Amino acid sequence: MALIIGMILTLAIIFATKDFIKKYPKISYFISFVFSIVVIYLYYTEINKELPEVFSKYVLNTFKRGIFATTIFMVVMFLGCVKNHTSLTRKFMEIRGEISIIGCIFALTHNIIYGRRYFVWLLFDWSQFKNINQLVAVILSVILVILMLILMVTSFRCVRAKMSAKIWKNIQKLAYPFFYIIYLHVMTLYVSKFDEKIFEIIVYTIIYLIYTIMRLNKTKIKKISR
Repeated sequence: MALIIGMILTLAIIFATKDFIKKYPKISYFISFVFSIVVIYLYYTEINKELPEVFSKYVLNTFKRGIFATTIFMVVMFLGCVKNHTSLTRKFMEIRGEISIIGCIFALTHNIIYGRRYFVWLLFDWSQFKNINQLVAVILSVILVILMLILMVTSFRCVRAKMSAKIWKNIQKLAYPFFYIIYLHVMTLYVSKFDEKIFEIIVYTIIYLIYTIMRLNKTKIKKISR
């Protein structure tokens, strides 16, 4: 349930702020950065435990677990699969780069919150990991962070303007392995808690299957039209 509520919250925020993001992208990045710092501070100081449980579970947890960031990435990737855009999806396409940067900011928030434990273990003491799944998930996280930083930096308009269209497009193709590695990362963690996480596994799998079908279909159409 927290997953679905988190996804709905993310979509609602994107929809409500799309015009503001388009008009004031730099301010949007700054607000996202400040908010992410606040979230990190609440968890590092454990003040989150003193907040109402409903707020902590269904709002703060959305940012801590990376649901907010992952949902943004889903929106970005699905927008690239749409064949015939509506007036609404066109508006989202106009800020696709901006919301992907915001997604990266909150993905870093997720990694910083968990990284102070798991990244330290990865560097200094593998024996702390409960099982191989946890270790693999952290290694995948490192790969994701590297890919994400490359995609994030090249998504800024000022950086993109200094690159050739061909090079920029080739770099942006890293988004595909990045997106699927997110799925592998999530499944690696959830498989070890299969009975507890069956709902989340089903939801993520359905979303990724739909995306894959749409992506393959669009690729097929492009090849036919050439």
